[in-house]
Amino acid sequence: MKACPKCGAEYPDANTLCPADAVALEKTDDSLLGQVLADKYRIEERLSGGGMGTVYRGTHVLMDKTVAIKVLRPALAADEKIVARFSREARAASKISHPHALSVTDFGEAENGVVFLVMEYLDGLTLKQVIRQEGPMQLPRAVEILRQVGGALDAAHAEGVVHRDLKSDNIMLLSSSGTDYAKVLDFGIAKIKKPEGTYDPGLTAPDLVIGTPQYMSPEQCSQSPDIDARSDVYSLGVIVYEMLIGHVPFTGESPTAIMLKHLQHPAPSVLSERSDLPPAIGRVVARALAKAPEDRYKTVGELVEDFTIAAGMEPAGVSASGSQPKVVPPSAPAPMMSWTKKLWCGAELRVP
Repeated sequence: MKACPKCGAEYPDANTLCPADAVALEKTDDSLLGQVLADKYRIEERLSGGGMGTVYRGTHVLMDKTVAIKVLRPALAADEKIVARFSREARAASKISHPHALSVTDFGEAENGVVFLVMEYLDGLTLKQVIRQEGPMQLPRAVEILRQVGGALDAAHAEGVVHRDLKSDNIMLLSSSGTDYAKVLDFGIAKIKKPEGTYDPGLTAPDLVIGTPQYMSPEQCSQSPDIDARSDVYSLGVIVYEMLIGHVPFTGESPTAIMLKHLQHPAPSVLSERSDLPPAIGRVVARALAKAPEDRYKTVGELVEDFTIAAGMEPAGVSASGSQPKVVPPSAPAPMMSWTKKLWCGAELRVP
């Protein structure tokens, strides 16, 4: 494998330049392969890399259980403030208990200074891959996926955690008897909302916009310090649009161009490309994609309920307890591309 020395993204050996940065790629020699972290986790295979670190397939040596392990880049692991923030966010993510949220099971620092996060390991296809392969979804399927994702997000928000990088690449679809079972991935860069009157200047690194431009809320694009659950509502609105239409509402030649569209351009209506959809669906998606947070749904649960009703289906209710999932997790999903090969590894975007 080769990696971009600027952004950290990895590419096959045949590539010579990073398509994003036009920088010559460098060979990667991974000394962690075969090592055992904290006497518990053996590193088996390098799966993906990004700006903040690398994701590996590993094994819990005592339990003989496959896990996914995210390791911070050495330069970041040497920064005490970043490690402290990573630790706080890992603890917050580990408190999210919901059948449709990826489980974070451990966090620590090995004797050699390696800082790592351990998560459950899944096989499946991302929602992005499914949309690319199959095109726009019919309403009943979109409703069911939204219900499951909404439950996981409500559970996170109940713990004071805002995802901040919600996108179709961070939603895994497992398949059981032909029925979708969704998992929301990568709460590892989530924003922790502190109680009123408290402030933690070390929680978020300055001068960084965290997220993926095509899915970022206007307040993320403008680097607002006050990011709350309504930002996830906007990102989920982008995903709903993508499920129904087959592509995101805004694209551009650069991250900055895309973010300016989120800030300045009204989102196109889903009805302009899907005349078969009920008019109420257009109104629900438009409200989720409102520019001002106060004009959106206050909670994900409200969005899910209105979307379900607009689709002509009976609301099932979305609760943080996850007490009403309609699908049981597959015990042995069919072998497919591992989600960790697509896992976003903390690409923190610096805006020119």
